[in-house]
Amino acid sequence: MSAIESPTSRTEPSSLDAGAEADLRNGIRGPVLLPGEPAYEAGRRVFNGMVDRHPLAIIQCQGVADVVHAINFARTKGIAVSVRGGGHNVAGLAICEGGIVIDLSRMRSVHVDPSRRRVWVQGGATWADVDRETQLFGLASPGGLVSSTGVGGFTLGGGIGWLARQFGLACDNLVGAEVVGPSGSVTRASPSENPDLLWALRGGGGNFGVVTGFEFELHEVGPVVYGGAWFYRRDHAVDLLENYSKVVENASKKLTTLVAMVTGPPAPFLPPEVHGKPMIAFAFCYNGAPPEGEQALRPLRSALGTPVADLGGPIPYTALQGMFDPSAPFGRLHYWKSHHLSRLDRSTAEAVVRVANAAPSPFSEVHLHQLGGQYARDPDGGSAYSNRGAPFVLNLIGQWLEPGDSDKNRKWARDSWEGLKSKSTGRSYVNFLADTDGTSVESGYAPETFSRLRSIKHKFDPENFFRSNHNIPPVEKPGR
Repeated sequence: MSAIESPTSRTEPSSLDAGAEADLRNGIRGPVLLPGEPAYEAGRRVFNGMVDRHPLAIIQCQGVADVVHAINFARTKGIAVSVRGGGHNVAGLAICEGGIVIDLSRMRSVHVDPSRRRVWVQGGATWADVDRETQLFGLASPGGLVSSTGVGGFTLGGGIGWLARQFGLACDNLVGAEVVGPSGSVTRASPSENPDLLWALRGGGGNFGVVTGFEFELHEVGPVVYGGAWFYRRDHAVDLLENYSKVVENASKKLTTLVAMVTGPPAPFLPPEVHGKPMIAFAFCYNGAPPEGEQALRPLRSALGTPVADLGGPIPYTALQGMFDPSAPFGRLHYWKSHHLSRLDRSTAEAVVRVANAAPSPFSEVHLHQLGGQYARDPDGGSAYSNRGAPFVLNLIGQWLEPGDSDKNRKWARDSWEGLKSKSTGRSYVNFLADTDGTSVESGYAPETFSRLRSIKHKFDPENFFRSNHNIPPVEKPGR
């Protein structure tokens, strides 16, 4: 295969005949949703309302045996598959047109081993599921910024969150996995079993099979951290960003920050006079005792000045994990573009503020994720994640309500991305990719990493059975 195929580029049967449907249902313990059934419509909806695909069937697996049967059935019938965890992927890759969706959302068990500081997580769990269990023991593994995000896709693409600077990415804390391959075989990946597969799962996406279980390392976190956000008017955003960049350059790795340029929501924590106005928020998490966190944030607070709204202070880690949930409801229309920035000097700050101010939708946001610290270091055994050196990752979040506004919002994201190229390292972040073409996917990896991923893909999925993802094609067979 010389080109990366889109999830909709192959012709699939329009329906299952009676015999095939019986074969499918007889081997599955969970629900099988078919077109025309009441639950089917809800089952095919994902986070991004732009995605409107119609699968042949949605299999809501109850366990690994269901996953194995679904894969064997699809392979035998020549039907494409996609894999759904939390359904948050902005490209909507959980749903394939005319194929079979292997839906893991009923597989959400979480088991904590506090003595070993390990947690075993089924493939359909969300970060809210994981945090609920691990925080009983004052432990956590680095998760995301929205609690309903699925563990699977987030981890396999990297996983930037509140603990990244102290403990690394979600994928860096992945120490084991259970994977069902294209033949239906169940494979274990760990430092001692198929270590090349573990390396690939740490950032290489869902290219190598259905990950039905993840084992993560845990760390002491909370249960109360010092976190929240400060909101400012955007009038002097360039000065604020420049001051922010100078301060956080030397920040403790216990502190992770996020800058979000947003439209002031009509929320009680903001004064009415800034509702609907351009705002810039500086959000943060300090994993330590609240007095220590307050002291660590003091230089930044001094550099930024008095905010319009101060939501910072001691907060349960689980509450901080859900703080941004209201800004990311299922069903809105989305198109995202990302860059890893090589710097955040005044010129870059001016360019970032300029594109934020040009957003055509009040729901669109521009995020700057602070990196560095442990994020910059590979875990033991290495990883496929390739963007360790950048100080910030930029996410252009096009978000709107009306389908008629799609063209102008996508144009804003694409034009903004082009205009910021000179400020970037040239690399994207796979989890923020709304595009599925090969050029976009390849831009997320160093050339030697991408080449190695193609070789591992050939080893574990030589026919590219798992292609409804940010696809990495298997290396060509010798002699072809």
